[in-house]
Amino acid sequence: MSVLIELKDDRSEKVQYDNISYPIYIRRGILSRYPDYAAPSHWHDDIELIAVLDGQMDYNVNGEIIALHKGEGIFVNSRQMHFGFSDSKTECFFICILLDPAILCPTFGYEQDFILPVVRNHNAPHISFRKKP
Repeated sequence: MSVLIELKDDRSEKVQYDNISYPIYIRRGILSRYPDYAAPSHWHDDIELIAVLDGQMDYNVNGEIIALHKGEGIFVNSRQMHFGFSDSKTECFFICILLDPAILCPTFGYEQDFILPVVRNHNAPHISFRKKP
């Protein structure tokens, strides 16, 4: 069964939230279910978290390639062009979480002081999470 990511004309993803009134998407993924072991290049207003459960994949964020292995992950900031892939067709099992940053905002002040400075920071397109050596 192939995974299809529906994109708009501007390459933004039409995110299929688990519940429309609670803007969060959580799925286990298998890279081989994507055409040619690659998700399409896309972006969204949501922040994205990927955690590699087994195997490995490369992750492209705005043209920068980040290698991810078992036990590692990545935070992709809002509105960044990105996709996961494996040119060598190496299998990868992962968890993908997309969430609207507003879900992290219990108050207007919290949003202004803590969330918006992160999602509007163009100098922080992603943060990699690595295993300790």
